[in-house]
Amino acid sequence: MNIQESKKFKQMKTGKYLPIFLFFAAFFLYTAGIRYNPIYILDESKNVECAREMFTRNDLVVPTFNDRLRTDKPPLHYYFMMASFKIFGVNEFAARFFSAIMGALTLLITFLFTKKYAGEKTALLTWLILITSLNFSIEFHLAVPDPYLIFFMTLTHWAFFEFYQNRKWPWLITMYAALGLAILAKGPVALGFAGLNGLLFLIMKRDFRWKTIKQFRLLLGVVVTGLIAIPWYVKVGLATHGEWTRQFFFKHNLDRFSSEMEGHGGFFLLTAIFVLLAFLPYTIFLFQSYREAFRQRKNNDLILFSMIVSLVIIVFFSISSTQLPNYPMPAYPFVAVLIGYYLSNVNLKMKKPLWISLIIGLLIPIGAFIAMKLDKSLVPVANMAWFFLVIPAGSVWALYNFYQQRSQQRIFTALSAGWIMAGILFFMVVFPAVNRQNPVQKALTAMDISRPVAYYGRFNPAFAFALKKHIPQMKTPEEVSAFFQEHPNGYLISITKVQKELEALPLKEIVRQKDLFENKTTQVYQWKP
Repeated sequence: MNIQESKKFKQMKTGKYLPIFLFFAAFFLYTAGIRYNPIYILDESKNVECAREMFTRNDLVVPTFNDRLRTDKPPLHYYFMMASFKIFGVNEFAARFFSAIMGALTLLITFLFTKKYAGEKTALLTWLILITSLNFSIEFHLAVPDPYLIFFMTLTHWAFFEFYQNRKWPWLITMYAALGLAILAKGPVALGFAGLNGLLFLIMKRDFRWKTIKQFRLLLGVVVTGLIAIPWYVKVGLATHGEWTRQFFFKHNLDRFSSEMEGHGGFFLLTAIFVLLAFLPYTIFLFQSYREAFRQRKNNDLILFSMIVSLVIIVFFSISSTQLPNYPMPAYPFVAVLIGYYLSNVNLKMKKPLWISLIIGLLIPIGAFIAMKLDKSLVPVANMAWFFLVIPAGSVWALYNFYQQRSQQRIFTALSAGWIMAGILFFMVVFPAVNRQNPVQKALTAMDISRPVAYYGRFNPAFAFALKKHIPQMKTPEEVSAFFQEHPNGYLISITKVQKELEALPLKEIVRQKDLFENKTTQVYQWKP
């Protein structure tokens, strides 16, 4: 074998195994620390406990939290968690396992489709941009519905694009099946995005014609999507006498869009700010990427489609009254495609962006340190913020490569390395240390969890999964007194906001700790003999 043949063989071998490597690299990052970080964040706590209760009851229909109907979300993520509980047991790793799988699959399919239509260089940059995003990585570490929505919406969009290009029916089935699963993940918003993005793409292509529409076999789509999504919605509506249906569609969809919920409001540019922060350090190329995409929209279907999908989702959530960082994430794979295309096809002036990335990188550990110092509950772990110095270290490495006139590939790899390492350190070291300061972990060290537990006023939802049992509510001080008369060695969980209502009772406070990331303080009481 001569040298040229050897190089060709190595390229073929690398190309064959590259997708496998990319999948497991993402999976490794998205599973970093998931076994050792207790379930604590509010949404994650409620979702995991709901899945645990359904698993315990062997119930595939009615979601409950603390034995009360939970109407926030459809069941797909519960089903995956229940399957994982069956395999790995009821624990943190099991709850988060399939979220990591969804993340790795999202990056994989985005790489594969981008490679097919834009080449391997653009595809690798797209994958690198996504795995560099700390915000995206955090989402795939959580046992919440968004990782499932992100993956199945991404698959729906890619399957639509592939079918439009080649008219092969397996992709049509894939598109409608993925759409049904996306609806089971988070509701009708998936159908709205898929329909609107497809419509706008056909209009922009000047191909919104009956001949084209017929090829999408919409009746087949209704059947396939409906068979996957509709049965559970019917069953849960019947099982709860319509209560779940009313609450989910009106409160958690219409009201969430038209009015602020749970304090998660903000001005219309807030979603754009979420996007800018999510794509650090490649945010500095974001505006130029969309400008280039607009220029290429008539010549490149991939770029036109990615621009439409990303802008529709971002604009939609910008006008929503309730705004959260996870809302625009189904757009992120397509934003990354635009940035990756720009970086791989345009002659870049790298000096200024790299210096800007270094300044941003330096501000992050400093800002994190100050923020942790200002929160009394995080003061003991404030020095953990300096682990984020690996971010500017990556920028310094990238600058070194630039001044050594090395390839852009090496420069971007160095730039991303700092952020990826920061993510690993965050999940393996920083977040576990921070999480140990949460009131649930503090309380568990002071409680005998085999004893009866009740709550008064409110309780941190993480207690439910940590204790793995129903926590009854005491609605009056008299009920609290009756609870302790029956269970003198029991515990009462409460918050400082209602402590005056309990002053007349002989209670001994054994835990008082501010809830991390929230404006309330948890208390745990025992009866004072």
